Amino acid sequence: MRLWNNGLMFVARAGQARRLHARPLVNLSIAMDDFAVPTEPDASCRWVLLPQRAQAARLIVCERRGRWAVGLRRELAGAGVRVYETRSLAECWEVLAEAPAGFTVVELSNATVEDLLRRMARLGRDFPLARVAVVAGRSLADYEWLMREAGAVHFTCSPRQLGPLARLACRHLHQAPAPQQTLTQRIWTSLPWGSDECRMQNAECRMLNAECRMQNAE
Repeated sequence: MRLWNNGLMFVARAGQARRLHARPLVNLSIAMDDFAVPTEPDASCRWVLLPQRAQAARLIVCERRGRWAVGLRRELAGAGVRVYETRSLAECWEVLAEAPAGFTVVELSNATVEDLLRRMARLGRDFPLARVAVVAGRSLADYEWLMREAGAVHFTCSPRQLGPLARLACRHLHQAPAPQQTLTQRIWTSLPWGSDECRMQNAECRMLNAECRMQNAE
């Protein structure tokens, strides 16, 4: 069902229109066809090259207080995934520009609905490898259908049930393409001492040497 009011449109599923009438209408002058964002991580994206100087995919959380980030860190403990926190959509999109294949978790509020919809409408063109999940308070649960239709790969109102969201983020980060490397970087990583394991061993050796020097000084 499409509802219109003074040029403002939103689409409601059967049974939801009555409840949504009590909420402020959202300006959806953007055509819904613009929301061309896949709803599931695409394994083929690992074969797509990132722009030059783009950084590796990140898990980015945009919220005011930090409770969703805390919950995600709890779910991701031991997974080796860093959570990058931002406090506004503008800041979030700046971080996403640095890591354009990122997985972004955005907290929805009444004040950010229209701005988020506009940004998601352009996501397929600006950051085709990125994905957006939406979290919200229970008072905004009626926006779930709208966010999903706009391209959100996940929607939840429970900070205590973030397991599915954490798994979705991990799968996306695992499938995301690696940043392009310069010739020097490719040569370095191909060398035995350029591997992560070797660098870790070297770091451990440096720590042991430092401990020995401290003991000798004593």
